[in-house]
Order: sequence, then C-alpha cells, then structure tokens
Amino acid sequence: MAEQTFDHCPNCGNERNARFCPNCGQNDRNYLRSLFPVLWEIVREAFEIDGRLFKSLRLLLTRPGELSIEFSENRRAQYMSPIRMYLFVSILFFFTLSLHTEIAPMDHREAVGAEAHAGVVLDDDNIELFKTLLSADNREKVDRIVASKDGFARIMLIATANEFAEAPEESRDIDETARFLVGQFIEVLDSPEVALDKLMDNLPIALFLLLPVYAVLLQFFYLGSGRFYVEHLIFGVYLHTLSFLLFTLQMVLPDGITAVSTVSSFLPLVFLVYYFLALKRYYGQSGVITTLKFVGLLISYSIMLIPSLLLVMATTFWLL
Repeated sequence: MAEQTFDHCPNCGNERNARFCPNCGQNDRNYLRSLFPVLWEIVREAFEIDGRLFKSLRLLLTRPGELSIEFSENRRAQYMSPIRMYLFVSILFFFTLSLHTEIAPMDHREAVGAEAHAGVVLDDDNIELFKTLLSADNREKVDRIVASKDGFARIMLIATANEFAEAPEESRDIDETARFLVGQFIEVLDSPEVALDKLMDNLPIALFLLLPVYAVLLQFFYLGSGRFYVEHLIFGVYLHTLSFLLFTLQMVLPDGITAVSTVSSFLPLVFLVYYFLALKRYYGQSGVITTLKFVGLLISYSIMLIPSLLLVMATTFWLL
C-alpha cells in the first residue's frame, strides 16, 4: 500500500493531504502563476464554471421545474448554486442588452421633417417663457437642445414649451416638485445616453429585488403546498434565470433570415409554456388549477413589474 503524502497549508501551516485544509479550510489553489491561468481560476471560482454549470443549464433548459425539485430534495452538490447561476446568466443578459441598446440621433433634415409631420412649430417666445421655470444651467441645456440635430429631443422640448405657453396663465405657477421634475426632463433630453446607461445600471438591481416579492406571490398562490418560502424563492430564481437565457438568445439571433426571425418571435411563447410546465411539475397540481394560478401569477407579477420599472426610471432621473 502506497504511503500517504502530506504537504503543508501556506495559510495556517497545518498538514494537508486533500484539496482543502482540514484546519482552516483554505483550498490548494496557487495564484502565483502566469496571468491567463490565474484569470480563469478567478472566474471559475466566482461562478463555479465547471461541469456543474453545464449540467445545471442542461437540466434547466430541458426539464422545467426539475432543478427546483432537486433543491427541495436537498440534492445540491452536483449542481451550480442557483444564486450564482442567476448572477452569471443575468450579467450575460444585461451585457448583451447594453450592446443592443443605443439612441440613434436624427440628422437635421430628418429632424425638420419629423417636426413638420408632428405639427411642431418652433416659437422663440414660447421657449423663453418655458425657460423661466428652469435654473441657469438648464436654460443653457434648453438652448443646446433647440440648436441640436437630435430630432426627438428637440421635438419633445418644443412641444412641451408650446403646451406650457398655451396653458392659462394662472396654471403656469408650479410648485418646487414640478419644477424639479421639469429640470430632470431637461437633463434626460440633453443627455439621453447618460440616462440610458444609468437606467441599464439600475435595472438588474430592481429585478433582483423583485425576486423575494415574486416568492411571496408564489407562497400566496400555493398556500397549503407544504413548501417553505425559500423553496418558492429558488423556483423564482431558476425561472428568472431561464427568462434571461431565452431573451439573451433572442437578442443575439441575427436579423434578416426568415427561419431565424420565426424562431426568435416564438421565444416569448416558449417561455410561457416553460413557465406553465415548471409550475405544474414543481407544485404537482392539476392542469386546470395550474392554468388558473399561472394566469393569476402573470397578472399579479405584471402589476408589480410596471410600477417597479417606473420607480427605477424615476430613481435614475433623480440621480442624474
């Protein structure tokens, strides 16, 4: 029988004959190597990018609700942590979304044509009257927007100034809250790219914070199911992870190919079918009951999602 060999843990000095030190728990990874192997170790350690990721993704994509069942049965070691998988896929989704989200300004000819089509006429007196609502800094931004070639911002500003000028004189006296909101409106028109970038930064946080709320909805709809709150939460984590995967795929599929466009258009339907099957498999109720709860969950979540997104937008503009 071969003699067992030991080395020493560099952290605590204890003898170690396995990957982890039995005394302090530090692993045997050595980062004092060339750059690329170290970077791979860091990424792999952060997201557990190994066989568990691919096994988890395969099960997530092919058997709706099965990963949640495995979690509830306390069979976890062979799968990637649901939170880490959610973070990994959501980073991929929002990175792809940022690449596909941009604001394309009109050139001057398009702007003039759009103004004429919209019935918007520039009136310098209306602009000057509107500027009385604003700080000196925002007045300069109004002048810059009017002189710019960004047709959308220019049209919105001119239309707002005209609307303000046409209002009864007594209604033009607005409070500080309305004055602040008008200022934020000007900030967004002047720097739409900055506003969009900040919105993209805040959106992942909002969706992550909605996960516990969605779990509360599941707990309400499945009272008496015998499942703990954390089980509903993990079901929501896996469902949102799947949605990020499908919508990422939808963004990266090329345009202009009929077959590919057809597949892309069906992906939201695929998600709805998956959602229904996941509910049915995980909670084990009949098709009729699952259908009623499925519709109720869709409506309830949509009711929560819309004001949440509006709150994110308001927070984004507040922080500009």
